[in-house]
Amino acid sequence: MFQYTKHRKVSLIYSILLLCFILVSISPQVYATENETNISVYPTPKNMDVKKGLRFPLTPKVGVVVPNEYDPTVLKELEQVLKSFNVKKIQKFTPHDKVTTPVTIYLSSNLKAPYIVTQLNTLDIEPQSYPAEGYLLASGKGNDGKKKIIIAGEDWDGTYYGVKTLKQIIEQNSGRASVPELVVEDYPEMEYRGVIEGFYGTPWSHEERVDQLKFYGDNKMNTYVYAPKDDPYHRDAWREPYPTGKLNELAELVDIAKKNHIDFVFTISPGLDICYSDNQDFNLLFEKAQALYDVGVRDFAILFDDIFMEMSCKMDEKMFGDEPSPTAAAQAFLLNKFQDKFIEKNEGTNRLITVPTEYYQEGTSPYREQFADLVDSSVLVYWTGIGITTDTITNEDAQRISDIFKHDLLIWDNYPVNDFSEYRIFLGPLTGRDAGLTEHGVHGLTANPMEHAEASKIPLFTIADYTWNPKDYTSKDSWDASINDFTGSYTEEVTTFAENVLSSPLNQSESRTIKPIIDKFWEGFNGRNDFQEIASNLYNEFFILENSADTLEEDFTNREFIKEMNPWIDKMRHYGIIGKLAVQMVRANYNGDTELAEKYKNLLEYELEHDTTDVVYREDQIASRQLDGINKERGWAEFVMYTPEYGESTQTNQWGFEIKVIDGEVTDVGGNNSTIPSDGYVLSLHSGGDGDWLANNSIVGASSSISENIVTLEIEKGEYDIPNEAKYGFNVFEPFINQALKVVD
Repeated sequence: MFQYTKHRKVSLIYSILLLCFILVSISPQVYATENETNISVYPTPKNMDVKKGLRFPLTPKVGVVVPNEYDPTVLKELEQVLKSFNVKKIQKFTPHDKVTTPVTIYLSSNLKAPYIVTQLNTLDIEPQSYPAEGYLLASGKGNDGKKKIIIAGEDWDGTYYGVKTLKQIIEQNSGRASVPELVVEDYPEMEYRGVIEGFYGTPWSHEERVDQLKFYGDNKMNTYVYAPKDDPYHRDAWREPYPTGKLNELAELVDIAKKNHIDFVFTISPGLDICYSDNQDFNLLFEKAQALYDVGVRDFAILFDDIFMEMSCKMDEKMFGDEPSPTAAAQAFLLNKFQDKFIEKNEGTNRLITVPTEYYQEGTSPYREQFADLVDSSVLVYWTGIGITTDTITNEDAQRISDIFKHDLLIWDNYPVNDFSEYRIFLGPLTGRDAGLTEHGVHGLTANPMEHAEASKIPLFTIADYTWNPKDYTSKDSWDASINDFTGSYTEEVTTFAENVLSSPLNQSESRTIKPIIDKFWEGFNGRNDFQEIASNLYNEFFILENSADTLEEDFTNREFIKEMNPWIDKMRHYGIIGKLAVQMVRANYNGDTELAEKYKNLLEYELEHDTTDVVYREDQIASRQLDGINKERGWAEFVMYTPEYGESTQTNQWGFEIKVIDGEVTDVGGNNSTIPSDGYVLSLHSGGDGDWLANNSIVGASSSISENIVTLEIEKGEYDIPNEAKYGFNVFEPFINQALKVVD
């Protein structure tokens, strides 16, 4: 009988200890074989036992045994894996056929199927039972003399994940691919694992979503929640049916999700203006959901986040006005009606999901108490942790919130989303989430990504790893594996780029390679004997920044990533250039050569003034929009103009986008609470509704005109060299440059 083995760690003296035949512990992520071949599997499996040094070749002809009824997506995935390792012929057998192939793979969704039990017995393995989506993968030469791979899941999802693991363990050498002899027992800790596209900003394109779904399947995520804030049919125009073209796109996504063993969750956010008790509004909600059900959606969510608590109609005031929390009572009424009339009446639908309006607060309230008491107990409740974006989600927090809501919880993790800080990107690993959340009412976690779909894959890889196996999750190891998976042959350059955008609301640590050298540089300047050596090291690190930017821009094969990250790669190059100049400037000052220091200072200041990035418009772009007011407080989704008569600044909150205009030309873009120019005006758009309109239609150098309260923005086709607002090496590079300049002042 196969028993679970303890995870082991590789030490620096592992090879020596092997020679001495001493058993050493190895990490859950890496298992070394006698021929020094490392087997890396992500997400980290629960248990993996490798027979050291034992492998067998993957022959050009491979047999596959499948039951009469099987999931065709699993067999197709296996066939693609085998072909990618140069298997030329795949022969399919039933469990009752005589197998004649030199290597045979046995697939099943039943670990107790007789033909699976028989094959496991030849490897001296007794089948176990696992939770849903679990699987057993065993490979080796049986006592019947035959080479075999057995992939048996608790269900076809588990078998599919076993095939994904097989792809990672096969090694392609200069000749034929080979398979290690091993046993993997694996299953996910969290029931719901995936992504919620719930950010403010430009929604992902259809092509990006298709690519994301394949990425989720590769990393054993099982949930994609469609909730883009700026899809009007999801939120502002929720009553309107999707146009045929858009509905067809969603249908395609549902189909692709199924092929990748992903549950596509369709969400509706009606809370801005719904009349909760109105049958007409409910019927529109029902019809919207039914249209999605008819194209294959089986998972639904009704979201009430980021809305006001007030009732939108007299009917609701009359029906719920006397409740301790009218809003909670109204929302519960709608959810329960939808549960009864839609979820329970449509075959195959899964649990309804919701987001309460109080989704991030710490304690209880009349709203939460009534929401907990009234909402159907089967409904899953989203929660972001304590705070909208939080650095930690602890077992204690989860238990407290679970006790308050009295419902099973899903975590809406607002990482790596950057819609609140658009000039920063967050590429670091997931940190600060306790390993035992599932023991405290949490049933899953979906991450809210950045609008930069390709770049989001780097942190999302680590989130897939965490949600599958939180107890064995190590953020640094997972991040390193993510970079390796993402980069191909450009690991060094992408690592250099990404480690300078590690900091986030989760973790303030930044620039893990260059920051310690900068600290030593100033220590040396202030009296250490090895200053010149440290200065040379720091100069070299800035050279690496510049060179890595050039290499990525010119050669990196993931062009979508380069397109998304262009401003940050330009900023990386910029800091490489001015960092070298700053080191030379300070070094000249240290050596007493003030003339040379001044020369470097002038060059540095020139580069600072030319910190730009290129944006190309291939055709003229003209957009018009009516103002919602002049010199007034900006409300939800409102477009407001501010002139000097209003005051020194617009006094707006962080949820929006503003541009400055002088003499009909846009001079500055981005931010909120902007200073109002004395000879111009500010245009300000709240992020609600079509909140990206202003950002998408303005650029420094564009023209702006206003006639009869209608603003027209025009961008002529061409290449624009605009100020680069991207933040890179946050709180590391800019302070270094400023301190260097002070040295020569």
